[in-house]
Amino acid sequence: MSALLVVLALTFGSQQVAASADTAVVSGYQTLAPSTNTIGDRLNELTISIPHDNDYDDVPPGELPPGGRAGYEVIISQISNIDIRTDEGYRYAKGLDVERARSRGLSEERSIKKTDIEGQAFFGELSPGVYLVEFKSPETPGYRYKTFKPFIVILPLVGKDGQWLNKAEINAKSDGDGEISPPTEFPNPVPSTEVPPPTRTPHEVAPTTEMPREVEVLPREPDRPVNGTPGRLAETGASVLWIVAMGLLALLAGIILIGRKNKNITEDAS
Repeated sequence: MSALLVVLALTFGSQQVAASADTAVVSGYQTLAPSTNTIGDRLNELTISIPHDNDYDDVPPGELPPGGRAGYEVIISQISNIDIRTDEGYRYAKGLDVERARSRGLSEERSIKKTDIEGQAFFGELSPGVYLVEFKSPETPGYRYKTFKPFIVILPLVGKDGQWLNKAEINAKSDGDGEISPPTEFPNPVPSTEVPPPTRTPHEVAPTTEMPREVEVLPREPDRPVNGTPGRLAETGASVLWIVAMGLLALLAGIILIGRKNKNITEDAS
């Protein structure tokens, strides 16, 4: 039986580290473990995660589309009668396989959780010991789901610095997922609350939702007198009337002169 590949993400303080294991027993980093008599009674927290499928993978013709990560049943059972607080018991646990663990006997107290939409199932208050982790895939019609082989985990796990870790996240990998990269250490990112300003191209015009307004053109009112002084239009009108009057007077004078001239001519003729 090929070994189950799993990846561990172990949280400790503000640092998050990654470790790998290629056996059916997950115990943490392959470093020298601290003394087993220092394990104590501190409870452990364990998160089991289903890996995310590649959204860009095409569905082969004739196959069903992949289902989501929610709805997987994760069953955790403690393996009976193994005292990991002794060197002999800890070494025995690290040499177990799934078949031998089942034949040895499992505790009647089992914890069953379903993965959420992120594919995670959280288990808290797990006492130190050896646990068998099993999976049951959803059976939603019209979708296909991965299957994951069971594995064994020893809690607490061994950290990269050789200290006991009581919080762990295990990302299970099915067969055929390839080799796992060597352990690497990376900081736990802190999400930024700062919102970056929007970027615009040089010729981009900011969109607006304001409707254009119609412009009403009003007729211009005539100039009004200011402080009793006639306006410009009033002055122009008066000038025109004065010119017309002068013309009429000149015309009337001409008629009178012509009339007198004609009268003089008549008297001379008689």
